[in-house]
Amino acid sequence: MAKVQSAWSLNMIEARQTITSSNRTKPGRLFAIWLFLVVLPALVLMVSFDMLLKDSEVYIKDRLKIRMLREMSDFRSKLDFGRMIELKMRDLSGDLSQHAPDAQKLAAFISDRMKIPVTAVFHLSPQTNELSNYLAESIRLSFTMISRTMLRNYLEILIESNATATDRRTSSRQSQDLSHTRSLAYFRSLFSAAGEIEVQFNRVVRSFSGNTELGRLLFYAIPLKSSGAAIVVFRESDISLRQLSEFAVASRLFADLNRGFTLSQQGRRSIYRLGDEMQHFSEAPAGALVVTGMAAEEFLLRRISGGSLFPGKLTETLDNLPLLQITAPLAAQQHPLRKLSAQAGRAALVLVLFASIVLLRIFLFGYGSGLKIRTRLLLCIIGASILPFSTFTAGIAYHEHFAGEFEKSEINQYLNLQQDYLNKSLNARIDVEERKLTELAEVLGRLNWEEADNYLTEWKKKSASALLLHDYDNREKTYTSDPTEALNATEIGMKNISFMSIRSAIQPASESVQGSTGSVGAVGLRVKGLGIILENVGKLQETLSDNAVTLFSSFPVFAENKRFDAPKSLLLVKYYTADLIYDFLKNHPEFIKTEKRGNYRVQSCFIPIKQAFRLPPDRDAICSPGFSPAKWSQLARHVLHSRSTASWSDGGSTAVASFHNRLQCIIIHTSQRDDKFASGTVSVFVPVLLYFLLMVATTAIFMAKMLVEPIHMLKHGADLVAAGNYQHRLEFSSGDEFEPLISSFNQMTAGLYQRELLTSYVSQDVIDEVSSDITLVPGGERVEASVIFCSMKGFRELTRKSDPEQIVKSLGRLIETAHQTAVKHGGGMDKLVEDTVMLVFRQRCSSNEHVLSACRAALEISRAFSTATEPVAVAIGIASGPAVSGKIGSKTGKLDFTLIGNPVNLAARLKAQAYKADNTGIIACPNTIRLLKGQARLRFIERTEIKGRSRTFPLYELMEMR
Repeated sequence: MAKVQSAWSLNMIEARQTITSSNRTKPGRLFAIWLFLVVLPALVLMVSFDMLLKDSEVYIKDRLKIRMLREMSDFRSKLDFGRMIELKMRDLSGDLSQHAPDAQKLAAFISDRMKIPVTAVFHLSPQTNELSNYLAESIRLSFTMISRTMLRNYLEILIESNATATDRRTSSRQSQDLSHTRSLAYFRSLFSAAGEIEVQFNRVVRSFSGNTELGRLLFYAIPLKSSGAAIVVFRESDISLRQLSEFAVASRLFADLNRGFTLSQQGRRSIYRLGDEMQHFSEAPAGALVVTGMAAEEFLLRRISGGSLFPGKLTETLDNLPLLQITAPLAAQQHPLRKLSAQAGRAALVLVLFASIVLLRIFLFGYGSGLKIRTRLLLCIIGASILPFSTFTAGIAYHEHFAGEFEKSEINQYLNLQQDYLNKSLNARIDVEERKLTELAEVLGRLNWEEADNYLTEWKKKSASALLLHDYDNREKTYTSDPTEALNATEIGMKNISFMSIRSAIQPASESVQGSTGSVGAVGLRVKGLGIILENVGKLQETLSDNAVTLFSSFPVFAENKRFDAPKSLLLVKYYTADLIYDFLKNHPEFIKTEKRGNYRVQSCFIPIKQAFRLPPDRDAICSPGFSPAKWSQLARHVLHSRSTASWSDGGSTAVASFHNRLQCIIIHTSQRDDKFASGTVSVFVPVLLYFLLMVATTAIFMAKMLVEPIHMLKHGADLVAAGNYQHRLEFSSGDEFEPLISSFNQMTAGLYQRELLTSYVSQDVIDEVSSDITLVPGGERVEASVIFCSMKGFRELTRKSDPEQIVKSLGRLIETAHQTAVKHGGGMDKLVEDTVMLVFRQRCSSNEHVLSACRAALEISRAFSTATEPVAVAIGIASGPAVSGKIGSKTGKLDFTLIGNPVNLAARLKAQAYKADNTGIIACPNTIRLLKGQARLRFIERTEIKGRSRTFPLYELMEMR
């Protein structure tokens, strides 16, 4: 029987077990999450992105080599004394007018700012027209006498030529001006120069002096405000190689490339090797890319000769040959996104470490945290979105860079196509002019002298030619729009040679003293030199006059239908190349308009060359609005000297320049990236970031609505339950796990409501006992308790005389009063037996408080039912002592939580004797009186026999509490 009882108890314990959660997961599952969702995606992203960058860096390295060669070429070009002076003087051009009141102060200012001593200055004041001069102490003895008049004339002519540089005819007249010639000769003799010194504004002109104290000289002319000018002279020997080297090293073309020098110990072998390879690339230990090349000849010559004419340091220089070196650091060889990749790598490492810490915390301490579900959802969504967002951002950045490079390549190709198209258009323009000359010859063949004169006058007005000379039967007439236009000495000589050659080559045999020697058949023309002459007849040929580049064409005019006779007349047509260019651009202005192509602004510029191998002033260039010829002067100078095509490019600009040989002009096309139209990675990243934040916020709100709203509903329901409201129900239909959860909550609420209803039928002690005990096995425990049996006097007579409603009402009043009073004093109603209510007061602690409570409750009930007519309306018996409290009943049937023992029986017996208590109707047992310890006033009634007692039992009436 004991085994059966134990097994049954065990089943009941298992049926009421506590369900707990450790908030932890398996280590294998956490490791899989860490590996496949954290580490591998970050690793794949970084490796794949690095592979893409490496592929692009091959192309970047090739382009870097081209830039390094351009940097080397620029480095070599700036190792030139004249180039150095020219650039430094240009930097000072804005301050020269303010610090140039006379030659002395101008020399002091230039020497102080440039750190290069000035040899001589000739200054023509724009205010007073007075000439002042400055000569360095070291050369004053070489200049015994200076003609201020000659120097003033020279400067005035220089100013006039600069002001009228665009007027070619004025320049032509100057070449014949005697005063100009004398001034040039004097200026040359003043410095004992070898050859003429053709000084230009803002240009360095070199000349070698026969005076050993002067040596090689550098002349630089400065235009001053209000028609003033100054000529500054430097001695090349006053400029040290260190100054030249520091200037060339500091004047970098590309900011990410470094310039420097290195010494080669290979001597002549190094010269031969670099001469064959042109350049030599190598890689430094730190990963930098290095190219070495030969220094400029002028730099090496100065190092060898030391400024003299004797190569005294030739052997020393060959043993330690200085070479130019361009270094591209590792950062310049890397993709621009490599920095972003490094930052992304560090960010990915931080995220991996953070995710690892989070997963480790989950493994050690479980999922619990102080964060709310909304915050957890937001963090989870952000964490899950970082990888795709990073991938997408990296893809966008790579795409933007690729698109930029592709657009740049397209622009470069477009510039080359435009250059080729423009060259062909200019050639076509020359061909059109040559066809006009052919048509002119045919028309003139049908006209006599007077008719030809009128026709040529009208034809010249519509032509772009500068001069037309008609030789008709030894009569010459010149047609020009400018009366001052005339052929200069060089052009007259070329005209005479051309006309003589045509007359000599095209001549009837009958007019020749040699008879028919060399004649051709019945035609009878001399053919000596005919092929050479006729090949160029009617073609525009280049000629360089004294001050302007011109084109001319000389051709014969035959009478109509007499092409094999002697020429009727001869024509010479002269064009200025600048006029042809102006006329071409007048008819085709689209070639100098600023064009927008994508994110680039395309511009063009035409630079007519007027003097051999010399760039004209910037104002003579014909450019698109906003184009700066000075910015591209170095490229133009390179094209001018090489007579070829060249290009230049940096991060945002590209230029393609070519030289048109027939028109003697430089054509430059440039593209400049316009930041206003450029999108860039940042402009794309901002909307992507906004989209990412919007997506995260939307997803978090949506997920929170799905997960948090049911939880809030359950919390609200739980709050209502905690407040004692068990009659509400939650309605939620989602089809997921929340629906059965809410259904279970509703069932729980219904069960609580039933329990609430049970409190009306059983005592609170029963409910507490059932709630606290984990078993429902019959049994009990020994407790100290006070028991009250209470009934109404005369109830049996009431049941015989009254109707059931009155009986229930009276009995209900007794029950309600007894129950409320018992609860008030810490007890409870145990049961109702017929008309008697059993109240139980259990001992809660070691004191006798339960006895006092029972007595107070009995007195209160007695007073509640006493009236004026019937002072004692109830019969109450009180007994105290040990009893058994517990679940009494069957294992499979009904259980009754009650109290059994001697106090219960005794209280029932005393209640039967309570009619003897005339004052309160309350009789207490001796044990109760003993436990009161004098805290109540009692009245002895008598000793009587009690059923179940072997001797008489004293009866005491409880009167009141003290």
